[in-house]
Amino acid sequence: LTKINLELFKNLTSLTSFDIGNNFLDEIDITIFSYFKKLEHLNLNNNNKKNLLIKEKQHMIKFNNLKRLYLNNTSFDLIKLFDFSSTLGSLEELDLSFNDLSGDKIRLKNLNNLKTLKIKNTNQIISSKHIDFFKKSKQIQLDLSKNFIFYQNFSFLLNSINLLKISLAYTNITDLEQITNMLNSNILLDYLDLSYNKIKLIKRFYFEKNSNLQYV
Repeated sequence: LTKINLELFKNLTSLTSFDIGNNFLDEIDITIFSYFKKLEHLNLNNNNKKNLLIKEKQHMIKFNNLKRLYLNNTSFDLIKLFDFSSTLGSLEELDLSFNDLSGDKIRLKNLNNLKTLKIKNTNQIISSKHIDFFKKSKQIQLDLSKNFIFYQNFSFLLNSINLLKISLAYTNITDLEQITNMLNSNILLDYLDLSYNKIKLIKRFYFEKNSNLQYV
């Protein structure tokens, strides 16, 4: 599939799931998204052609009922048309992995229902500037692997949310004391991925409050 014919989807106003991942589209008219008023699941993964033609891109892509949005390795010109700040408040799962999001290209705001955020390998520098967003999240699963993390601010950031699962693989951790605050304040944490780091020493007291952990 390289091009979407709008006429084929015009009458699908009751559609709740739309999956066109792994198609490497040549062309997309974002008018199509205005037809799907009840959409809850949208997968646009792996549509990252350099010359993707986006029609009607003067409009923002807005969804009031969307719960799951997958934009893994997707054209950034398409990603930036999503209204992350005001019309995605129902979103529970968001995957922006394998996109270049460096330099605050995307502002994530008001995603108060978000439960899973994946920003793996996005050239993000995770620091205290993200605190305002994470504070509003109740319980969340995070994939921050393959990013640049300022651990001085990172522990404080994670001290403000309730983590259930987190992946910190490939984030250059050298000492678990860098994430001690996060461990101590997230007693519900059941999954912690520390693989592919540079940890040399693990002390017993690092996990004293994490009896709920099932995977390390």
